[in-house]
Amino acid sequence: ASTTSTRGFLGSNLKPRWKLISKQLESLASEKSVKVDRLKEAILNYNPKYKSQWSFDALSSLVKLVPKTDNYFEALFPKIAALALDLPNQVKKAIPLLQRGRHAAITLSQVQIARLLANAFFCTFPHRNTHRPDAEYHNYPSINFNKLFGNST
Repeated sequence: ASTTSTRGFLGSNLKPRWKLISKQLESLASEKSVKVDRLKEAILNYNPKYKSQWSFDALSSLVKLVPKTDNYFEALFPKIAALALDLPNQVKKAIPLLQRGRHAAITLSQVQIARLLANAFFCTFPHRNTHRPDAEYHNYPSINFNKLFGNST
């Protein structure tokens, strides 16, 4: 299979990975309501090596804690998935990574930022989950939301 690699904020994003991600996101976006367990299943489908490491306890607790009259999370998850799916239409090329000690600036629209955050929510950014000293992004903060979903204590 042919793969195309791009460098920058979108990482070494391989097209076959996006096909796997987009299949999961399309499934979520097509639903009226998505429970946390279904969201977890989708995220771990394209991040399989983290199945035993990532927890979604805090997200589950939050959804359960909010009273039913104010709880719109399960209806919101499909909308976030739809935003995430639109990333390739809004961000056409890799976003340059800003580095300490180098003067540079980037400009992004609210629409682009919404798509980037939606992808961070669904933990779609590759190579951003490791903190090994030899890892490509070890000097950058994590973008994926997996740590926010974790332990609720």
